[in-house]
Amino acid sequence: MQKIGAINTEYSKKRFNFEMINWEDIKLFVTVARSGGLAAAAGATRSSPPTLGRKMTRLERATGRTLFVRHRSSYELTDAGEELLALAESLELSAAAIDRWRMQSDPVPVVRIAAGPWTASFLAAHLTELRGEEGVQIEMLSGSAPVDLMRREAQIGLRNQRPDGRGLAGQKLARVEFAVYGKTTGRASDAALMPVQTIEGSEWIELAGPGPQTPSSRWLDRKTAGALPIRLPSTHAVLEAIAAGAGHGVLPCFIGDRNVSLERISSPIAELAHDQWLVSHDEDRHVQPVRKVIDRLANLVRANRPLFAGGLSDQGSDPLKHEDGRPSRQGGQ
Repeated sequence: MQKIGAINTEYSKKRFNFEMINWEDIKLFVTVARSGGLAAAAGATRSSPPTLGRKMTRLERATGRTLFVRHRSSYELTDAGEELLALAESLELSAAAIDRWRMQSDPVPVVRIAAGPWTASFLAAHLTELRGEEGVQIEMLSGSAPVDLMRREAQIGLRNQRPDGRGLAGQKLARVEFAVYGKTTGRASDAALMPVQTIEGSEWIELAGPGPQTPSSRWLDRKTAGALPIRLPSTHAVLEAIAAGAGHGVLPCFIGDRNVSLERISSPIAELAHDQWLVSHDEDRHVQPVRKVIDRLANLVRANRPLFAGGLSDQGSDPLKHEDGRPSRQGGQ
């Protein structure tokens, strides 16, 4: 009987190669499956399409199954792929439950916040407020690529639209306005602001990065009729270039109006205005460290509503200060 058991074990290893399964590949597989292809999954995983393709092939060898039908521009799940996706999603739920259990008793819990690069820059100036007296660790995930809160890639997300996924809770925080900014001249006033369509003959500075094109980038493409802007890799580089007079840039008012080296030269751009939503998983928001960060973040943004909405009274103010305001009742939960 021992011999038979040994033979069966060896057969199982050769047939299914269980020891070769890389669980990180399983997580990537879920993203590719949900995205429907490598290109769409690349932004969400921060991996290149060729790298994802190699890892999906490796996973197929490890499982002994063909998981995808590969088309020119998409990946379609086979029956085996559908079965593996269902199993992987059940693992996600279990892993998330374990993570919530661990966070409840972790002496230094980590709360992940997903936000666009400009919003992340604003929050970075207020990390002490967000962490609180207990010193919650904040991990900021930044970029234009979407972060999947259902998969617990982050506990909190700041988004430009109302959440529509099942199991997600959201609350509207503020109205966000955008405008054109240039090097400060010391002559800015409300009366001097120009309609954006009258701003001509300037170089334009734009934030580059992985992920889908942002609304402000699409607007700039239309404005410049396809002329290439100067594309820079970080928010800091963009602000430095505009402040040095290298060109104009489209910025959210909560960034441009608080920078003493910049001057708003246009009226707000109506096409880019949107509501800022704080989004979290319906279960995660009840975990105490996450709840505390949600409340602090919501109160921070709401206290700065005039700045987000393009109130020029905050131009040139200390970026580490914001208006006093009593805690708001949480809405949309």
